[in-house]
Amino acid sequence: MPLNFLNKNNISKYGVNADNNDTQESELETEQIAELKVDFHKITKTNTLVNALNAIVRSTDKYQLIIQDNKLVSDVDYLPDFSIRFTRTDSDTPPQPDYFTAYTIDNLQVDYQYFDANGLPVKQTINREFNYIQTSDVNLELGLGKIHDKTAEELITQESEYAWLTKNSFANYENAETSSGVFGLLNPTLNASRLTELYNTSGFVDDLNERVAKKAFGAQTGLRFKAGKIELTADPAETISVENKNDIVEKSYESFETLRAAVFENLDTENAEQVASITEFVVKNTPQTLPEFNVKLTDKLQTTLGYTGTKVNEDNFTSGLVGLSGFEIQVNENFSIKLNDLIVRYVVAFNGEVNAPETIQDSPIVKAMVENTCQGIKAFQTAWGTTKSSVKETEPKPLFAFKDEGIWQTLLPDVYMGTGHQFKTSLSLMEGRQIALRQMLLIQGKQTGFNLEVLTTKADGTEGTIPRLWLAYYNAKGYVLLENSNHEGWFHNLRFEINFLNLLFAMNEWPSNDASLKDQVLIQKT
Repeated sequence: MPLNFLNKNNISKYGVNADNNDTQESELETEQIAELKVDFHKITKTNTLVNALNAIVRSTDKYQLIIQDNKLVSDVDYLPDFSIRFTRTDSDTPPQPDYFTAYTIDNLQVDYQYFDANGLPVKQTINREFNYIQTSDVNLELGLGKIHDKTAEELITQESEYAWLTKNSFANYENAETSSGVFGLLNPTLNASRLTELYNTSGFVDDLNERVAKKAFGAQTGLRFKAGKIELTADPAETISVENKNDIVEKSYESFETLRAAVFENLDTENAEQVASITEFVVKNTPQTLPEFNVKLTDKLQTTLGYTGTKVNEDNFTSGLVGLSGFEIQVNENFSIKLNDLIVRYVVAFNGEVNAPETIQDSPIVKAMVENTCQGIKAFQTAWGTTKSSVKETEPKPLFAFKDEGIWQTLLPDVYMGTGHQFKTSLSLMEGRQIALRQMLLIQGKQTGFNLEVLTTKADGTEGTIPRLWLAYYNAKGYVLLENSNHEGWFHNLRFEINFLNLLFAMNEWPSNDASLKDQVLIQKT
C-alpha cells in the first residue's frame, strides 16, 4: 500500500531519533500533518468504516427515529498531534544491516449524532489512539502480528494463571470471611477495578514474556514486553456468567412467610430459618446452572481459541474479554514500541476445583453463593429501608413496606402500569435520579443486577397477557391502587431478582378483579 508521507526519508527528517538523545531534525508543519492524515486514513480505511456504520443504521427502520440526516457518524478525522519516533539500533546479535524501526501515533476522532429520548439533537465524540509501526525487522513485524492476534489464545491454551483465575487471584477474596465477595466480579464496575489491579503487576508482564513474547519473537531475541500503567480500555466485554433460574414461590410453600420476611423486611443472618429459606432456592438450581455455564464456556473456548483442556470442568462462574492498554515492546535500551490494545480472555473460578454433580450442593462455591445472596438482600433492604407493614390486619397486606425518605423522593409520582415497564424501572432504581443509589446497592451487595417489579400473573405465578393496572402514590401512604382491571383469575404479585436468586412471590392477595381493593395501599411507605 503506497503512502504519501510515511517513508524512511521523511521519518528520519521529522521523527524523534531515539539513538541520538531524542533529537529531531525538523518540526512537522501544516503541510506534513495534512499528508500524514491522508496516510492514516488510507491505512485505517476510515471512509469504508464510516460508510459501513451508516449503512447499518440505514438498513433497518428501528434506528430511523434517533438518527440525524440519515446517518450516525457525522465526521471522522485524525487530530493534528502526530508523534513520530525511530531507531536504527538492533539489539539482537548479530545486528541486522540497515536496521530501521519507527512508530507514528495519533488520535482518531469520531463524531456521531442522534436524537435523545426527548427528541433533542445530541452530538458526541470518541477519541481512540492509533499506532502505526514500520520496521525492516521481519521477525519484529511478524511477532507483533502474533501478539495482537494470539495473546488471548496463548494465555488460555497454556493455562496461564492470569487467564484462568480464582478467588485467590484477587486481594481480599482469599479468606473464608470475604470469599463470596469474588462474585462482585459479576458487576462490571467492580470487575474493571479488580482486573485493572490484577494486570498492573510485574507477574503478569513476566507471564506475557514467557508465554507470548518468546513464542512470537523466538527465545533468542531480546524483544520483550514492558509495561507502564496498564488500563482497561473499555468495560469487560463478551461476558458470560452463571445464570439464575426463575422460581415461583406459592403461598402453599411451608416457609413462605419466613422467606418473604427475610427478603422484604429484615434479613437476620443469625436466624437459621431465614437463611435456610434463602439457601433452599439458591441451592436447588446449582446442579443445573453451574454445569450449564461450563457447557457454554467449553463451546466458546473451543470455537474461538481452540482450547480442549480440562479446566472448563472446574467451579467456573464467569468469563469475558478485556482490552488492555499501556504495553510496549522493548526493542533496545532507548526505544520501545507502544502496542495497540492487547485482548485477553479470562475465566474466573471459585476455588478451581471440579465438583461432582452429586456433591455440588455442598461445595464451597454454593455456600459462597448463598452468602453473596444474603449480601445482596441486605443491600436492597438498606437502600429501600424495608420494614414490617403497619396496616391493620383487616386491610389487605401490602406487597412490601419501606421507610426511606430519600428513595421516596426518587420514585415515579404517577404510574400507568400497562406492561409494567415504567413501574419496573422505578422500583428497580433505573430512573436517572436513582442511578447512584442503584450503583451503591450493586457494589455494596456485590451484585451484577437488581430487579424488583410488580407483575400481574395467574394464581400459579405464570405470566401471560397482562391486564391493566393503574397506580399512583400519595405521600402519606405509598403506592395506592386507584383502579383495578376486570380480569378474573389474575393477581398483582412481586418479583425480586439478584445474582443467584430470582423469585416471583405468588402471594395472590391482590386479585385484579376485586373492586374493593380500590384505594388500598399496594406498596406502603411507613
